[in-house]
Amino acid sequence: MNLDLSFFTEPPERNHRASLEIIALAPLSMVSSQPGSYFRSEITPTTYMLLGLLENALGWHFDDKLRRTLFKVLQKHAKKKYGKHPDYANSDWLTAKPNESGSGFFSLLDFHLAITEVEVDQQPLTYDDLWSMQLRSKGENFIGGSRNYDRQLEGLINLSKQEDKSKPKKKNKHPYFISFGDKSEYKSFSLEKLLELKEGKVKTTSLKPYFPHYYSSPKTRGYIIPKYNYKYRLNCTSSLARLLELALSDPAAPLYLGSNDGWVEVKWINHE
Repeated sequence: MNLDLSFFTEPPERNHRASLEIIALAPLSMVSSQPGSYFRSEITPTTYMLLGLLENALGWHFDDKLRRTLFKVLQKHAKKKYGKHPDYANSDWLTAKPNESGSGFFSLLDFHLAITEVEVDQQPLTYDDLWSMQLRSKGENFIGGSRNYDRQLEGLINLSKQEDKSKPKKKNKHPYFISFGDKSEYKSFSLEKLLELKEGKVKTTSLKPYFPHYYSSPKTRGYIIPKYNYKYRLNCTSSLARLLELALSDPAAPLYLGSNDGWVEVKWINHE
């Protein structure tokens, strides 16, 4: 797949006018800031979400390091062409760092595209639901938080859920045949020894090689169902308009807003 980024090296003369209409095909959860225990959804998409949506249509899936490298290279190339031009020498396009969202995302489209709300649904249906968040931990959370692990451990995991009724209760429960932890009384075992173990205290590091490097944690997440479509006015360069119109007619990836299950359809309308 060839990525055409040449629009960035052209002056950001946003003379082309167009409109976007976004139709939600599923409930949307558009979280714009780092959440705590509750993922609060915005009522309307942020500018960064809209820019990310357009980048998905273009097939741009750059990690942060590559994105920053591309920005520096493109800005340097543009500066070589227009750095002495009186209209652009001191422009943000040639001199500024990219504008970033609260999560650190920035878009290569930013200087050459302006987005203005025309019509948005300010009173959508809202509700909360549980959402499975993927996390990493050096502790023991991965054991109870992941349904996936090496099948050889099935017997050991089953024993960790069975009470040993031959031993006295503690806090109204018999101790389990197998328990996991990180304290000094927990011991390390090889896989061979783990498979033979019928009872005991197992250090969590003994299990890490046989579990995914993440665990799932249920979080409360806000969702919205818009009653009306989102409508925006766009001003951009002509070359970028051609790229976006083509991309939205046949997107390189599924289009979504917020979480990746918030699918949307996007219509592009030219005004010139």
